[in-house]
Amino acid sequence: MSDDDQLTTSGAEIDAMTFLAISLARDEIRRWDSPEAAVSLLTSAARAVGLWEGVDLRPTAKTIKAAVARIAAHARHAEDREKAESIKSWYRNNCDKHHSMDTAAEAVTTIMGVAFRTARKHIGEEAKELRSARTA
Repeated sequence: MSDDDQLTTSGAEIDAMTFLAISLARDEIRRWDSPEAAVSLLTSAARAVGLWEGVDLRPTAKTIKAAVARIAAHARHAEDREKAESIKSWYRNNCDKHHSMDTAAEAVTTIMGVAFRTARKHIGEEAKELRSARTA
């Protein structure tokens, strides 16, 4: 086995350790039973990345808090992302029934109980996607 083979295998193992640690940390944060375990797993992931890059990456409290905050914010906004997707899905199925995006947004406000601006924002995004899909 050459030195290159050993580095490739070692890199794959480090990648696997990193992704496993991050995945486990995300699960811990979602459950939020043990934030200490999540921080420990994120530390392990950072060390694995440091090994891969040949640098000793000792995460600081600031970087750990930032990572935990990002993951927690992502989890907190899951319902908002689902609602956005349901608005977009509704618009895909009903865009031909409304002569403008504003009238479609008004319909969504009564059906889904969201603010007009929220409905209009997601309908506008989906309309742009539909237009670009037609021209592609």
